[in-house]
Amino acid sequence: MALHQIQGLLEGLTKPHPANTASEPPLKGPDRRPEMLALHDGLHQCVTGDMTVAIESFQRAYILYKQAGDKRSASLAQQAVGLCLDGIQKPDEVRTAYKKAIRLLHLAVMPEEAARLLSKLAHYEFSQGTIREAVRYLDAALGLYREIVNPVGQIETLCQYAALELDGGLRNQAHDHACEALGLVDRVDDVNTYEKLRDRVDRLMVA
Repeated sequence: MALHQIQGLLEGLTKPHPANTASEPPLKGPDRRPEMLALHDGLHQCVTGDMTVAIESFQRAYILYKQAGDKRSASLAQQAVGLCLDGIQKPDEVRTAYKKAIRLLHLAVMPEEAARLLSKLAHYEFSQGTIREAVRYLDAALGLYREIVNPVGQIETLCQYAALELDGGLRNQAHDHACEALGLVDRVDDVNTYEKLRDRVDRLMVA
């Protein structure tokens, strides 16, 4: 379990997200303190290696955020739970944690973050050898990225598809997904992102 991933989640909780709406404002001031204390306690326990206590702390933060109506922060706390559970190799509980986190992002109407987490869950399923589940989550992620017209997300997901299919010896299917990704690359505005994605797609095309 990578500690820096937990730290990254905590950083995401210390600043408001641009997708927050008037119906769900970021919480500020003393109301946030119990949640943040629980999160930082969880991080401390991760550092010391006590995953059981860390999970309890992150679950406490999850409950507090959920009670406060802050769905995005509750989702991030639940993702921290999932990372800890992955560290102690409890795959069924990892899946449960990530599904809760994804459901909260759907409720918060944050499709891009939901799609990103679906892709992570697909990667996890692939690492566990549950390919059918991995494909199911990739399908869901790709559908969301298409719905919000996010070419970068679509390309990354299509590349995940192609890599998975190459690993399974399905070269024709992998080539089809790589070709679809190639057709989207010119829609990427950022030069650095374009170059990285173009290189990734090109490598899949010749694999």
